[in-house]
Amino acid sequence: MKLALTFILLTGWGLSLSSCSLLIPETSKDKKFSSYQAERPSGWKKTAKANADYAFVNPKTSAIIYTNSICDKYSHARLTDLGQNILRSVDKFSAPHPHKTSFANRDAYRWTGQGLLDGVPINLDYLIVRKSNCVFDFVLIAPELEYWAQDQTSFDQFLSTLKIP
Repeated sequence: MKLALTFILLTGWGLSLSSCSLLIPETSKDKKFSSYQAERPSGWKKTAKANADYAFVNPKTSAIIYTNSICDKYSHARLTDLGQNILRSVDKFSAPHPHKTSFANRDAYRWTGQGLLDGVPINLDYLIVRKSNCVFDFVLIAPELEYWAQDQTSFDQFLSTLKIP
C-alpha cells in the first residue's frame, strides 16, 4: 500500500514538474543538465524516475526525494514564478511564500509546508535554483508527519552532497 502511494506521489509530482511549460511557451526541446552528481541518502533506495534526474524513496517512511533539471528553456523566468507554478498542483499548501536562501553559490527559493497532492496529505520541502543556464528542482515529499524531521534531515544531507559545476 505504501509503495503504491509512493509511486502515485512520484508520478504526480513528476508530471507537475514537467508542466512548467504551461507558464512559458516552449521554445526548445527540454534539455537536462547531466553533469551534476549527488549521493543517495543512507537507507534510501533508487526508484522509478518519472522524468527525474534522481529519484529515491525511503522504504521505511515512503518519503520521496526527487530532482529535476531543465536547461535553456527558463533562462529569463523568475524562480518564484516557476516555483509557484509547480506548487499549483499542491492543494491547500500551507506555505505559499518562499524563503530566499543560497544554494550552489546562487540565489535560491525554498518552500516547506503541508498540503494535498491528488487528495493525499503530504509534507513538502521544495528548493529551486538556477545555475549554468539551467533550473534545478529539488523536492522532498513525505506522507507521514511522524517521520518528517528524519526525512528532512536526509533531504538536507542529500542537498549537501550535490555538486553542480
